[in-house]
Amino acid sequence: MQRGVVVAGLAPDPVDAPWPNTYGIWADELKPLGLESLLGHRWSDTVSYFGAGGSPAQNQSTSHRLDYGLLDRASLQRHWLDRAAAVTWHQDRAEQVEAGLATTTVRCASGQSLTARLVIDASGARTPHIQRPDQGPVAGQAAYGVGGSVLQQPRRSGPVCADGLPLRSPQPSTAPRTAHLSLCDGSGRWGVLCGGDLPRPGAGCSLRRAQATAAATARSTRCGHHRGAA
Repeated sequence: MQRGVVVAGLAPDPVDAPWPNTYGIWADELKPLGLESLLGHRWSDTVSYFGAGGSPAQNQSTSHRLDYGLLDRASLQRHWLDRAAAVTWHQDRAEQVEAGLATTTVRCASGQSLTARLVIDASGARTPHIQRPDQGPVAGQAAYGVGGSVLQQPRRSGPVCADGLPLRSPQPSTAPRTAHLSLCDGSGRWGVLCGGDLPRPGAGCSLRRAQATAAATARSTRCGHHRGAA
């Protein structure tokens, strides 16, 4: 757009509908972009635990000495929509993409067709519009988060990341590895995110394991005991 290119976007939902996802980022990554004002909350006391636990040596924390921030979703969405004020948005769904020699045509569910010199598919890894060569299994990840209220004073107010924890399994030695991130905002609210590596995309049981681990982590998180989860 800055170079005079005409840009259009295609999305199934209104682009100004509230974003449901939560986004966190190291604050230093926003400095060069001048976007630190988009943070809704930031923490300076950030540590990770990489040990197996069970002993003082294995419970030592590693301090990052970096601020971690929670982006304000409404401000972030408004920022990008303002930057894209010249974009023409179409509320529709792509049904078929036909690539030609000079242009590409997108045929939509409504029956309309959109033609452009360059079409970028931003619908995710499972898009039906791009054929990728099969090069064998690839890695994937599942994550699940819960939120609630703190009933007691948290041990620390900053993010706590525990890396390499095995998900619950009858065979701990071969259990998938996971990590959890605990966040307290200092005002009585906290969140826990649990993620795990998958041997391949589509391993549905891994998401259920991540959900169970996140709930179990919430009950014993360093941010305090939970009261309800969402």
